[in-house]
Amino acid sequence: LEALADIAKLHLDTMPAIRLAVTGSVGKTTTKEMMACTLSAAYNVQKSLGNRNNELGMPLTAFSVTKEHNAVIFEMGMRGLGQIAYLAQRVRPKIGVITNIGTSHIEILGSRENICRAKMELASYIQPDGVLIVNGDEPLLREACDKSPVAVKTFGIDTPCDYQAQDIEYLEN
Repeated sequence: LEALADIAKLHLDTMPAIRLAVTGSVGKTTTKEMMACTLSAAYNVQKSLGNRNNELGMPLTAFSVTKEHNAVIFEMGMRGLGQIAYLAQRVRPKIGVITNIGTSHIEILGSRENICRAKMELASYIQPDGVLIVNGDEPLLREACDKSPVAVKTFGIDTPCDYQAQDIEYLEN
C-alpha cells in the first residue's frame, strides 16, 4: 500500500489539477459532492468515487486524474492518528476542508481533542500558498487553527466566521 501511495503521488505531481482534500467526522462525502458540483461549472473535476477515502482509495483516485482535469477532490477518512497525514503528504492539497469534529472513532482515539488532532494533520501538508477551511462553529477547530502552518478561513452559522450562513429557512418539500 505504501508503494502504491508513493507511485500515486508521483503521478499526481505530473498533473496540472488543483488538489483539494476534505475530511471531518461526518459530512465528508456530501461536502466532496457539493464541492465537485460547484467546481464543475468552471473546471473539469475528478473526485474520489463514493467514499473511497483510505490508503487504497486515495491512490485509485490519483491514478484516475488526467491532464484534462483542472481540479481533483480527495475525500480523506481516518481511523486513528497518522492516517490523515499518510494521505495528505502524498496528495499535498492546495485547499483543505475540515467539516467538523464529532465522536466517530472515539473508541480508538479516546477524546474529541484527539480526533481534532488527527483531522488537523491535514494542515501540515497543505501547499504553502494554500488554505485550510474549517468549521468555525467548532471550538476545538478554532483553537487548533491558531497553530496552523497555512492560512485559515472559517465557515459557520452560530459564530462570527469568514463565511457566515445567514437567514436560513427550512422549507418542507
